[in-house]
Amino acid sequence: MDDEFLGAFELPAKLPVLKSGKHHVQIWPGIKKDGIAATRVSYVFYSPINKDINFALDSTSKTGVLKTTYQATTSFVWKEDFEDVSLTLDTTNRSTAYIVRTPVGSPLTFEGSHSGMVVLDSIHDFFECQTHLEYPIPAEPVFLELNFNTSNTFQVGVFSYGSTILYQTPIITLNQTNGQWKKIYIDLSTTLNAYTGMTSYRVYFSTFKDAGMKQSTILFDNFKVVTRTSK
Repeated sequence: MDDEFLGAFELPAKLPVLKSGKHHVQIWPGIKKDGIAATRVSYVFYSPINKDINFALDSTSKTGVLKTTYQATTSFVWKEDFEDVSLTLDTTNRSTAYIVRTPVGSPLTFEGSHSGMVVLDSIHDFFECQTHLEYPIPAEPVFLELNFNTSNTFQVGVFSYGSTILYQTPIITLNQTNGQWKKIYIDLSTTLNAYTGMTSYRVYFSTFKDAGMKQSTILFDNFKVVTRTSK
């Protein structure tokens, strides 16, 4: 408030402010980086919210409905919402399971008409897919955003490409969500810069059917790889 840091709060929240009168408030949207509660950070791709608020002693001042947007410098490298007939994800040759779109009107769909779905069973017990295109590794931060709902653990990582070498690097394993949709922001930057001489990358997803499961389902939606436009 008025360029003075008040703290970090998980919403909804009441913020203690020992002020009265009109003051300028700035709110920076935050995330749990890689889904870890201990790594709460301001998200570099979301714009701060600026609002002038009148404070009165011994009372609560409401902010009203607040919204943020992506900053103008945000570049969407890859987007997949499963609404188009063709997908921008390819299963690899060793995958025995496949990614399909949920039917129109399916209760499994997160939003829109379709979500992505993978079903694992005793025959189709391994799934691996990657983005159809390679993307150049930038000097700026790179994050992967996605919504997911899964009864099976699965791994998210990147294939990094150099002129004569390829690395497959897992970044995070996502656990079962007990029927709930979750949103996660995965930092790709450290992994993309871990090896010298790498120039491009693909995002991949892979998993074996969890032990003890006869059948399991992985649901995805709203994939985004975001970075910043170079200055």
